[in-house]
Amino acid sequence: MVKWSSILLVACSLFAQEAPTGVSVDPSSDEQQAISALSSKIQGKIVWSTSRANSRHDIWIMNADGSSPKALTKSDQVDWFPRFSPDGSKVIFNRSKSGWVPENDANYPEKWDIWIIGVDGVEEQRIISNATWGTFRPDGKTVVFSRAAQVFTFDLATKKEVLILDGENAFNKKGVILQEPNMSRDGKHLAITLRGSMRETGVWDLEKKIWTKSGDGCQIDWFADDSRLYRVNPTGNGGTAAPSEILWFTVKDGKPVEKIGFFGIPQAVKMMDLPGRRSHEYFPKVSPDGKWLVWGATDKGHDHDIYDYELYLWEIGKPVSEATRLTFHTGNDRWPDIWLGALKVKKEEPKKELSKSEATKTEVTAAKNREVQVHEFRIKNGQSVFVEESYEKGSSLRSLRVYTRRAKLDVSITLETDRVSSILLEDITGDGLEDLILITESAAEGAFKDVYAFIPQENGPLAIAGLFSWDKSTLPSDYAYKGNDQFSIDNGVLVRTLPRLSPLRYRLQIKEKSWQFILEQK
Repeated sequence: MVKWSSILLVACSLFAQEAPTGVSVDPSSDEQQAISALSSKIQGKIVWSTSRANSRHDIWIMNADGSSPKALTKSDQVDWFPRFSPDGSKVIFNRSKSGWVPENDANYPEKWDIWIIGVDGVEEQRIISNATWGTFRPDGKTVVFSRAAQVFTFDLATKKEVLILDGENAFNKKGVILQEPNMSRDGKHLAITLRGSMRETGVWDLEKKIWTKSGDGCQIDWFADDSRLYRVNPTGNGGTAAPSEILWFTVKDGKPVEKIGFFGIPQAVKMMDLPGRRSHEYFPKVSPDGKWLVWGATDKGHDHDIYDYELYLWEIGKPVSEATRLTFHTGNDRWPDIWLGALKVKKEEPKKELSKSEATKTEVTAAKNREVQVHEFRIKNGQSVFVEESYEKGSSLRSLRVYTRRAKLDVSITLETDRVSSILLEDITGDGLEDLILITESAAEGAFKDVYAFIPQENGPLAIAGLFSWDKSTLPSDYAYKGNDQFSIDNGVLVRTLPRLSPLRYRLQIKEKSWQFILEQK
């Protein structure tokens, strides 16, 4: 028996419609003049997600005036929704677990993790598993994020997660999804875009437990001083694409003051709507000082991760016609964030030249400090599934690889974890081949468990299915889940036992072209 806890799952994508990498285009003389004028007005950085060098999207960074763009991340996954730390030294972002995953699948947290990287491109690491929409709190020590219907905080030092809002309970609505939860500076309110079984934007009062609807649209967020809210609305120009514009609202006691009703949108609420063809605006982000707005706009299509969105920067209060286009590339550019100021430059100590004997000694020491173990599981058709475990001596963090060796059909899945679980070999798909079932257990009170099934196939690669502790859709709505799951296999069925609840039985079946654990109906 092998035991582990929190898991990172990375697999390769087999079917995908990835974004175009596109080509660079030249700015007009007026556009180039506008860009040049920015250098004397603004100092800072802009970070965003782009497909220009990788059809699955990397995170790029540039100066706030649009100069010196360069790649910050480079992976085979989808990197998007980057957000600066308050001091501008780090960026957190969403990363897919399995190659190309469309942004429409942001509602499925099991497909994503939240990662962090320095703006110098170093110290890249996963910080939160099965999560999306991460943003920093003002102290830079805590991250707010969501898992489908739930919103959590995450302490970067202690790694502790705290549930602060359960959407299905709060709205008494099954299937509601809480997207892009942005916490007010004072920590008392959440601005949220609701999706799934509800489609609206608004503010949740964390103390009074009251929802104030703002209206339709999406991507609602705060000015840094909590004085205003702003969001995308499905009205306005839209150019040659669907209508959209950016609205803003004054705030009193955490609630938007202005109302949008039957008689239309008051002029005072209209923040920005580009003239011309490229006027389908999305991804708005106001600078920390409240003086600048950066966003993306396209002149055709809508899908956030495929169409040719270009980034713009506008000094709030100036005529909208003076907005400056920053990117000139037919690939996809989306989800910018802006940080103002000058980054502190680290003083590097002169590097000591190592002799050949010293360099060899360093490499040997690193190897000696790392243990690697490989476990082989044989299944009925002669195929093997391997679980490779490696870890630094004295560290609780384990890195695992689950893989087969089937030439072009091989798939390698990487897991990172730091505590205990078990591995079972049982046929739970009914195809006559044993499946590898990995049951993980968290170190937190309640010993929350997740189940991962790795499914060998006769004519295809290793498939994956998961049953996650945070997904309460298969539990009774009035059941107060606190962990303490027990799992077993009974005649090819996964049985889940919980305190004060009749055993739940799950069959592994194909649904929507992928293997899923389906709850048996009584």
